[in-house]
Amino acid sequence: MRVILDVRSGDENSESTELCSRRVDGHVSFEDGVALRKGRFAYRAGGDLGDVLFIASGDGSIGVDLRAVEFVKLFSRGDLHYYSTGLRDGLVTGVRDDVGDSLRVLYGGSVVESAREDLSVGEADVGIGFWWTRNDVERVRFSGDVLLGGGAGEYLGVVGGELESLSSLVGEILVGGESYEVGGVDFPLVDEAVDGEVVGYVMRDRGGVVFVGGDVGEGVYFIRGELGGSGLLLSGDYLSPCPSANEHPLLRDGARGYMEARRVVDFSEEVEFGVVEYNVRGEVRVGELLSGGLIYDGLVLSSSPVGLRGSYDEVPVEMIPDGTGLEPIAEASGFRSDGSGLVLSYYGGRHWVESGGELLELLFVDELPSRLDSRYGYVVRGSREVFGVSGGRVFVGEVEAVYSRQVSQLSVSNWGMSSGSFFLTSGEEVFFDGSSVSGSDGVVMEGGHLVVLDGYEVAYRELPVLSALGLVPGGL
Repeated sequence: MRVILDVRSGDENSESTELCSRRVDGHVSFEDGVALRKGRFAYRAGGDLGDVLFIASGDGSIGVDLRAVEFVKLFSRGDLHYYSTGLRDGLVTGVRDDVGDSLRVLYGGSVVESAREDLSVGEADVGIGFWWTRNDVERVRFSGDVLLGGGAGEYLGVVGGELESLSSLVGEILVGGESYEVGGVDFPLVDEAVDGEVVGYVMRDRGGVVFVGGDVGEGVYFIRGELGGSGLLLSGDYLSPCPSANEHPLLRDGARGYMEARRVVDFSEEVEFGVVEYNVRGEVRVGELLSGGLIYDGLVLSSSPVGLRGSYDEVPVEMIPDGTGLEPIAEASGFRSDGSGLVLSYYGGRHWVESGGELLELLFVDELPSRLDSRYGYVVRGSREVFGVSGGRVFVGEVEAVYSRQVSQLSVSNWGMSSGSFFLTSGEEVFFDGSSVSGSDGVVMEGGHLVVLDGYEVAYRELPVLSALGLVPGGL
């Protein structure tokens, strides 16, 4: 896999690589007298992962730096006090007060929460992090190097009244607590008016919505299935399109960092400050906003940024059991069993090396190729030395699981079979069809995907069935 990441904050291309930072939203605005770039940076990746886009958490430097912080009090709510940190860029992994106590981080680190009412100075760990997303058969989430934004659900009118035409022929119509897929059995796409056992229909040529049944006076909303829109939201709106079970919406308050987005069953009586709650239908609830505007930047596949874990002179390693079953008696001396019961293993899922301001992936090889590719760094397995770059710093990072629960890679519309069953390691047999799942509390259907919840694992049985669903046996 080749990862192209150029995280410098300048606007001009690199003279050596002709690569540049490609911004999702390039303009600069001022807030509290500080010039801010509202947009986040986008970077492409190709190869084994497919068509992948990395979205940077902000401008910043590769690695993790310790920064001094001067707190400015914003307001108080009950016994809690909220302060601006002045940290407007990068991935803030921790903020501490003057006595070393960790503070709750909000808005990507630009705001913190504390029980103290006298905060003055502190320190923060700031680096660079990346959300990641990709285009697949389910959804096109970015175009070129631009993450496609979302918007609010569109209010069409009421049943029995004049309804606005649809802006897209892909999505769902919400009415009276029910949702209907445009083009589905209950709400088909047609070329001319129809009668019959349907709730309504959509005219294919102009997107006109017609109800055959339904309660007169009920409000009608349209939730797009495709990304694209103004991105502006209010509390009580619907996320449009609604995130599926394996997607995470990027929501920010004006120019500030991304807020914490929580998928909930029931809304809190009072949504916490700095948090956006949304339910399975995509309805949004948000508490107080600092900038007064909630913006839906689009959908990613990681619920938190992928961070780079500091810099090293050599590829970082950890000690693991050597597989002999011996009780460890000493530290490992190398990558081969030496009688200690432990061996060295490379730490983390993926490694990168910085060279000339670029971030190049490390390739682990059995022997160095006769000609080194300048796009990569190389490590011979069993060693920790990096070849192919000069004066670089090594970083470790990995693409983390989206959730601690497993989500089927295919949705019901792309299953290789319409119904069937598979087993969990607990012995439970799970039955499924196009509309429901039964047999275990550990498997549910969300957004057309099967979701295996915490504490449950798919058994290594019925592999053709699992393949047809896009489920992987075992845990994450």
